[in-house]
Amino acid sequence: MGRVSQYASVHFYRFLQTAGLGAFSIFLPVLLRERGLSFSQIGLLNAALTLVTLGVAPLWAAVADTLGRTKPFLVQATGVCFVSALVLPQLFGFTQFLSVQTILALLTPPAEGLLVTAVFRAGGGQDHGAIYSGFALWGSLGWALGVASAGWIVNQVGTSGAFYYGGAWLALATLWALRFEEPRGERASPQELGFRGAAALLRARNLRLFLFSLLPLALALNAAARFFPLRLTQAGGSPFLLGLVYAVPALLEVPVFLGLRRISPRLPGRRPLLLWSATVYAFLALLLAGLSQPFALFWGYVLLAPLGWAPFITGCTALMAEMTPPTHWVTGQTLLTLWLWSVGGSLGPLAAGFLAEALGLAPLFGVLGAWYASSALLLLVWVKETPVSPG
Repeated sequence: MGRVSQYASVHFYRFLQTAGLGAFSIFLPVLLRERGLSFSQIGLLNAALTLVTLGVAPLWAAVADTLGRTKPFLVQATGVCFVSALVLPQLFGFTQFLSVQTILALLTPPAEGLLVTAVFRAGGGQDHGAIYSGFALWGSLGWALGVASAGWIVNQVGTSGAFYYGGAWLALATLWALRFEEPRGERASPQELGFRGAAALLRARNLRLFLFSLLPLALALNAAARFFPLRLTQAGGSPFLLGLVYAVPALLEVPVFLGLRRISPRLPGRRPLLLWSATVYAFLALLLAGLSQPFALFWGYVLLAPLGWAPFITGCTALMAEMTPPTHWVTGQTLLTLWLWSVGGSLGPLAAGFLAEALGLAPLFGVLGAWYASSALLLLVWVKETPVSPG
């Protein structure tokens, strides 16, 4: 299998994987409520699983870097997700969900870091931004398909149907991962097993400043993802409109990723993408704070969010790859994922919850706009990068 075939194979795996995850992940809170969990128990469950992921994911990443392999770990990660989709609808009560999901989390390698590493290796010497944007659009298509079709299935057969449907997609993704040839990479030193590989990367001052400059943006992104549905509902948005919020932006991301694939090699670095993204998100947050009609909120969000998301995820993923040696790509991408979505995903909604109670939902989005703007300022002042060369 040639490099082009390897590249296309990883793209198709991404499509299958995100279709499966999108099909059931957004319905997990609904399932938990149907199975008798309170809001506080759902919060405790999310916090516990975040702590497990923070502890386990770097260990799996270090093993993958030390072996120079991604394929066996991708098969394992997707297989565990497939088992999760089948098992979770059978559980009842907080204790069962906590014990089973903790065991599954311990067995799950960091799929995102592995997959991004695989696609960069398959892409050879191409521009990292172009490689990632071409890969990410398949994730957007898969997510949109999975979410939209699972919503219809839930209306027909109930919440459990979304999990079995998502499991079917993940079974296909697991089988596909078994068949594609793996682009091999250089190996990290066995002495950097455990947390040593991550610690070695974090000794670089510029990398630390890069991660900290992204923190306000990550906090705001995670807070907005949790509280925009509430903002839309408060303004009178229907459940149907709320469902479209998850599917329409994913479709609109596709042309943005296609555009990024063309312009990324011409840019002097990754900071322009990140600065653009922070600016778009700051404007969007202020817009959502000022609007009050549900359709205005909906269209403001779905039209602007893709213009912020695609440059953000392309820029930070490519820059992380260029700040870390290829021998540590899995560890580097896993660190980035944990920082943005585990640390940011815990602290952002927590802080936003207190702010929403104190100020209200509309003023909350004004505060989130300030967080986005502060991240742009930190990126401008702190992050230094050399001009990007292919590969």
